[in-house]
Amino acid sequence: MSRNRNSGRFLSSAAQRGFARGRVAPVAVRQPQAVHAAARVVRKRARGLVAIQVAVTLTVLIGAAALTVDVAHIYTARGELQRAADSAALAGTSAYLTDAGLLYASNQAAWSPTGPLATMIDERAQSYSLMNHTLGAVTHLPGDDIVKGFYDFAHPELPLSFTSSLTQHYNAVQVTTRRQPNTPNGPVPYFFAFIFGTTQGSVTARATAAMDDHFTGYDVSDGPGVVVPFSICQQEYDTQFASGLDQWRYIPESDSVLPGSDGVHEVRLYPYGQGNLTSACGSNAGNFGTLNIGIPNQGTTGLYDQILNGVSSADLISEVGTDNLVFNNAQGAPITYEMSGNPGLSSGLSPAVEARIGDVVGFFLHSGATLQGSNVIYTIVGMRFGRVMHIDLTGSPNNKRLVIQPVPFTGPGVETNPSAPSTNGQVGVFSLVR
Repeated sequence: MSRNRNSGRFLSSAAQRGFARGRVAPVAVRQPQAVHAAARVVRKRARGLVAIQVAVTLTVLIGAAALTVDVAHIYTARGELQRAADSAALAGTSAYLTDAGLLYASNQAAWSPTGPLATMIDERAQSYSLMNHTLGAVTHLPGDDIVKGFYDFAHPELPLSFTSSLTQHYNAVQVTTRRQPNTPNGPVPYFFAFIFGTTQGSVTARATAAMDDHFTGYDVSDGPGVVVPFSICQQEYDTQFASGLDQWRYIPESDSVLPGSDGVHEVRLYPYGQGNLTSACGSNAGNFGTLNIGIPNQGTTGLYDQILNGVSSADLISEVGTDNLVFNNAQGAPITYEMSGNPGLSSGLSPAVEARIGDVVGFFLHSGATLQGSNVIYTIVGMRFGRVMHIDLTGSPNNKRLVIQPVPFTGPGVETNPSAPSTNGQVGVFSLVR
């Protein structure tokens, strides 16, 4: 062993020879105590820094977890509230297509915030809101969060109007569902956000649905079995709908029709105006009767089947070239169809009509009728829907009658166009608009 003069440390003979030749690094065999002490200090400081970093990282991770879980909870509540609002708005709007809505839209009943229609809107909206749970609990919908108004389909950018008049009828329902403090549903509870000093949050959802009664057409292929081969002068239909007799009522529980009043005027489809028709609906055409849609004149067997099972697509295509009847173009201008018909109604058709008592059927409106040989040619301008209430084809002409009660109608096949005239709540569709 010898001492290295530069380092003051002892080196072995082999290490000394290797070092001298430049191949072996000097290896310390002993270090002073001060070096060991410094190393211990460094290690302690490192452990302290790691502890601080871990604490900071854990805080960030816990905060991120709190944010993730609670934000997800809020989004879940928001989605469930939106579902409740959507279903409640649609359910409330469906009330416009009821007898109460029909009487209001046709100016036979005034709007009242506490009237039958407003009450039905609230009840339907609230019942459907309760069916949709938010965070595992029923979604309550106070009456103050159900707003009725008018939605302009021709100008959808406009806000709801809250003015009801003879020319502007309420047709929309706006619903707001809430999870907030001091509300029936309460706030949204947080799981981890308490570390930031808060334990609950608020969230709302809103939906607007509206009924569009600008009926413009009917696709028989989408709604088979509904249309029957009857037509009535539009002017006469409007008159009877507004001021006709009210002698029959429908009992939904038993699906039956009984004598009595229910507040909705009936329309006597046949016969009307013995002899010549009124000047508004043509002349020398006899009584209102049946249409020969795709079948020969006096084709009783074909008419019987059409009354019992509805006019088919093939029948309409054969008669007018299409089974999708459109009565207004995109700009709202009228489109008409010429259909042949028979001004009488055979007593042999009575059993088919009787089989449909209580059913809702679609029938046609015409603006004029002219004789053409043995047929009557009707200018068809639209359609309406009604419930078959009564038929009697026996006895004197004054006793014969086919009575239909207008009903508000929606369903497959109904097409609307904002440029078409309003049907005053008689035919339409309802949908979410906002």
